[in-house]
Amino acid sequence: MKFNKSLLAISFALLSMVTGHASAALIDTVVSVPNDEILTNGNPTLVYTHDLSDHGFIVGSTFYSSGVLLVRLTDNGAANNPSDESGTITVGDQILAISAIPDGTRNDPSPAGALFEIILNSMSLADLNDDGMLSVTLDRITGNFAFADSTLTLVEREADVPEPFSIALLGAGVAGLCLSRRRERRT
Repeated sequence: MKFNKSLLAISFALLSMVTGHASAALIDTVVSVPNDEILTNGNPTLVYTHDLSDHGFIVGSTFYSSGVLLVRLTDNGAANNPSDESGTITVGDQILAISAIPDGTRNDPSPAGALFEIILNSMSLADLNDDGMLSVTLDRITGNFAFADSTLTLVEREADVPEPFSIALLGAGVAGLCLSRRRERRT
């Protein structure tokens, strides 16, 4: 009986040493518009997409476990007061209210405008993992402001996959346990 426990312990120890481990990689994608896209009464909505196929996304084999979307907006100087500007950023079922966008342009980093952050929830990540695309909608409610750029940072996870040797080792351990049990029953 002591032999069986020792064999089992050794099998699990060896198995844990040789199984594949998850690895994480950071992926950054940036969407920018050559000339700031200004949202006004006549142009109140901007829809853009982060396409991850350029970064090696393969449906069914790539999995993103977390992500952050940063959207930088600038005031185009048309409003007298930055608090006159407001809108929303929509990603899947997530809606972020935005307001008070300071003056600045993408080419003049001081001031650099306002940076809005959305931490992707499980629904947005599930949509992203389905096809490698993240659609973002920027809606103007009041005032005029410009879209400067958007950066999506993701953590890519690879699932733990046992190596063939570890599976064979586990099988040999189980077979050894079964044989030793048979021997005990015969005696």
